[in-house]
Amino acid sequence: MKTTKSRLLCAATLLGAAVIAACHSLGTEEDQAAAGTLLDQMSGYRQWASFEGHEGIQPGKNPHEKFVRTFINSTAAANPSNPGYGSIIVKEGFRKDDESTLVSTTVMQKIEGYDPDNEDWFWARYDAKKNLTDSGKVAFCSDCHFDADGDDFVFLND
Repeated sequence: MKTTKSRLLCAATLLGAAVIAACHSLGTEEDQAAAGTLLDQMSGYRQWASFEGHEGIQPGKNPHEKFVRTFINSTAAANPSNPGYGSIIVKEGFRKDDESTLVSTTVMQKIEGYDPDNEDWFWARYDAKKNLTDSGKVAFCSDCHFDADGDDFVFLND
């Protein structure tokens, strides 16, 4: 009986680990390298602009956390209604409506020719310590953002 319980516990643990792993996509080695470069390109992003009406910490929606704060680089700010190639959008996710509870940072970068089926957006997500958790053609990102008005995969400019 003890062996059966041990096997069930082991199987449940493995299943749980598989489910958690399925929720994350580190992408290809090239995607992971690009996500590292993207971190460098984001240097000083808290000094960037925001989409009009979305300044500061705002209520968030799943999967981004309970509260979010969004920044856009100068390329996205030049045409916020339809961000062009080179645009970077950074969304910080917080548990509470203050900066002390950062959980994750999610980033969209528009790279010409990267993923034409999804408006060429490259996706990356980092935990609070800037460890990469997702990168590249992340299906759960593009599947959700596909529904953004304007067919640009961006919700905050609608």
